[in-house]
Amino acid sequence: FRLPTGISIGRNGYLYVLDAQNNRIQKFSSEGQFISKWGVFGSAEGQFSFPRGGIALDLNSNVYLSDDYNHRIQKFDSNGQFVTKWGPGDSNGEFIDISGIASDSEGNIYVADLGAERVQKFSPAGNFLGKWGSVGHEDGQFFYGPVSIAVNSIGDVYAVDGWGFRVQRFT
Repeated sequence: FRLPTGISIGRNGYLYVLDAQNNRIQKFSSEGQFISKWGVFGSAEGQFSFPRGGIALDLNSNVYLSDDYNHRIQKFDSNGQFVTKWGPGDSNGEFIDISGIASDSEGNIYVADLGAERVQKFSPAGNFLGKWGSVGHEDGQFFYGPVSIAVNSIGDVYAVDGWGFRVQRFT
């Protein structure tokens, strides 16, 4: 590895590691045996530019990763075959600075966009479902963030507002 920045475990037991400075994903068995890798530096489909913001898997072990310097999310099947991508920008379904990614028990994907102070929700197919957040110190706002995100088993979303010095929970 050269700067591993994220890890996720699929329902199939495989480990997927986001290897940021090598611009790739590496796949391992649960015992740590290397299986495969994919990705190279670039901006085309299946290429990455410093993918550091996170990695998540859905119910079918599809792999979603934040391709940070390209300001987009890319989706792959569990064997590394490119499926789709979305972003960059500041409209719905687009990103400025991805800081985290998570999935829920229904396969929906949540993306923390540090640059836009918001969280966005997508269907497993990548369809935009909604967003929340704005700049500020009030409930539902982020001072400078969100910087990380997680989803529990019942679908509550936890977002770290790092410079707001708090964690917020959303249903």
